[in-house]
Amino acid sequence: MILKYLTIIIISALVTYFLYWPVVKLGSFFRIFDKANLRDNSSKRIVRIGGLALFLGFLISILISYWFGWLDLINSKFIYFSLIGSFLVFLIGLIDDIWSISPFPRLIFQALIGAFFWQNLLKIKVIDLSIFPFLGRYDLPPFLSLLITTFLIVAIINSFNWQDGLDGLCSGVNFISSVGFALVIFAISNHSIEIIYILTIVGVCLGFLFHNYNPAKIFMGDSGSYFLGLNSAIFVCTTYEKLLYNNYTKYSIFIPICILFLP
Repeated sequence: MILKYLTIIIISALVTYFLYWPVVKLGSFFRIFDKANLRDNSSKRIVRIGGLALFLGFLISILISYWFGWLDLINSKFIYFSLIGSFLVFLIGLIDDIWSISPFPRLIFQALIGAFFWQNLLKIKVIDLSIFPFLGRYDLPPFLSLLITTFLIVAIINSFNWQDGLDGLCSGVNFISSVGFALVIFAISNHSIEIIYILTIVGVCLGFLFHNYNPAKIFMGDSGSYFLGLNSAIFVCTTYEKLLYNNYTKYSIFIPICILFLP
């Protein structure tokens, strides 16, 4: 099992690593460069659609896992809706990278994607604050559950988008936190589908880091940061739910926050 998980990381890392060159050629052909570089003719122009390499590397790796029989793309609700959401948020980011969308429509689209996930896959229905004195476990009414789940997804997406300003920061943080989520789920659950999915993101981030680490040769852009941010939100909600209904319910709200923000 461990060998399979390591193989998944290596495959996704290699696929993403080698996608760098065609994505750079495509971005250069259509002149999709970082905006700061376009204003400075003396600096090296850096393509800003690295999110395309991330998403394609992820998708190809998922299909390879399916081909090996490690994933069930047909009957897995988690994989099905995660792929749909990942594509939608990547597409919004890619459109913004190419044509620039004003912040408010982007926020609306992100909120709609958050509501889509609440309806189909992720619902924060219970808040357990029993780790704090005099507090306990509280069931949420549907409307409040929708608000909290959607807010969390939108907040995490944008937090990763803001991290994209420094070379390697967004992909590096996602790499570390995804390893943490995978380890927690591996420790408390035998659901290999979620672990394989998370480790695919780990490998994708690793392969991309080779080109994005300082000095960056490519930027992931909004397409990449939105894609990684959404998947981090999926991992937070999934890990929280698994902790909530195991023997670690007291720490269910604390552990995902630490994994996400400590890196």
